[in-house]
Amino acid sequence: MKRKQVDAKGLGTVAHYIRVVGEYFIVIFLAVRLNNVLKIPSLFSFSFRAFGFVLTAFGLFLITWCCWLQFTLG
Repeated sequence: MKRKQVDAKGLGTVAHYIRVVGEYFIVIFLAVRLNNVLKIPSLFSFSFRAFGFVLTAFGLFLITWCCWLQFTLG
């Protein structure tokens, strides 16, 4: 198995994708924090929350998959 050489451009790309995924988590954290601060009543049932969690997890999967494809295929 041949090892890939990672140059400065490759490391910059990895850092960029780590930042993208980090921003995703920061937005989720800030949304939950803002909801706790403002004490907004829940308008949706558990099923809507579960569906939102599934969509969030799928979005994170897509971000990670796209980052991996971009890094491996260029």
